Amino acid sequence: FYTCVISLYALVLLGIHISTCIKSDWTACTTWSPPATIIFLIFLAFEAISFSIFTAIMTGTQLYSVYTDTTVCIF
Repeated sequence: FYTCVISLYALVLLGIHISTCIKSDWTACTTWSPPATIIFLIFLAFEAISFSIFTAIMTGTQLYSVYTDTTVCIF
């Protein structure tokens, strides 16, 4: 659950960073060139989205198993 929340928080920070870079006409983001920054941000967004979806699904299946009392191994 907490990993999913942190991944969503990374997406929020990503949006803030993108808006800051665009509003300042890329002068506040001088570490790399604008195309490189966009590529890095796209990769970060993809990783955050896919990891948050994965952890949300895992949380849902674990909560479902606890709710339906199917946590024991039946052989």
